[in-house]
Amino acid sequence: MKFIEKNFKKGDRVMVAVSGGPDSMCLLHTLLKLQKKLNLTLIIAHVNYKLRGKDSDADQKLVENFAKQHNLACKVKEVKGFSLSDSNLEAKLRKIRYDFFEEARKKYKADKVVLAHTLNDQVETVLMRILRGAGLRGLRGMLKERGKIVRPLLDFNRQEILDYCKENKVEFHVDRSNYDKKFFRNQVRHQILPFLEKYSPDLRLNLKRLGKLAQRDYDFIQKSAQKELKKLILEDTKSDLVLDYKKWLKLDPALQYETLRQAVLKIRGNLTGIKLVHWEEVISVLRKGVGNKQKALPGGLKIELRSGRIKIVHSS
Repeated sequence: MKFIEKNFKKGDRVMVAVSGGPDSMCLLHTLLKLQKKLNLTLIIAHVNYKLRGKDSDADQKLVENFAKQHNLACKVKEVKGFSLSDSNLEAKLRKIRYDFFEEARKKYKADKVVLAHTLNDQVETVLMRILRGAGLRGLRGMLKERGKIVRPLLDFNRQEILDYCKENKVEFHVDRSNYDKKFFRNQVRHQILPFLEKYSPDLRLNLKRLGKLAQRDYDFIQKSAQKELKKLILEDTKSDLVLDYKKWLKLDPALQYETLRQAVLKIRGNLTGIKLVHWEEVISVLRKGVGNKQKALPGGLKIELRSGRIKIVHSS
């Protein structure tokens, strides 16, 4: 695969998230074929959520057997205590999954964590984010590279994956929960997308294009904001950041938002819990600019406007 050969360095230690489904087994098989050429060290990471009884255990066994057959390290996390009736199950399992990947990556000193999301997943993600009211940043969908996480299959659709598995005799299991309409993604996949395609046959192509255009435009805004933020900073300590309010006020509205977002990220290290409504409230307060103002944000953050200075304070 050209993307892997171009973006992976020789000698990389690569952790592959493998569920046992066609997408991840295809990815693992592809990496295995490139292992010798690129001198890759492959480590498998698998999560067994114990949600489907014997089927979940069978997936784990498939992955472990593959690892043993090809002499690969395999790290497995078994999760207990959840059921398909749990509220907000998708988000809870996603957090468990990504926390585990990061924990395992550090343990094995992996250079990359490789996920098997496909073009189908990308199209569904963009539509889900439209339905949830995402801004330009959210409409990018999933990124091929984000930190240590890499998604080499984002340009390949599911049928291409299945064809590859058939041609190369790659064994995989089908997760029946992928058809459970309880999950929002499955509703989008099996109901909403097919319904909308009756009125827009090119919907999937359009959503793919939208994601790429959003990524292009947001990248420009992000890079521009990084340059502007350097000009705005008056003071920079570990616990707070002070910006020039008058210079910030002269920025384009898109850059006002993005410089604040990046300033908070710089101080806090993440944006967990901060939603679009929080940013809108903060910017509304700052733009009014009458007297001293203060706005609290989730995660122990405060943004203060005082004497022509925006002070961002992280107290926890």
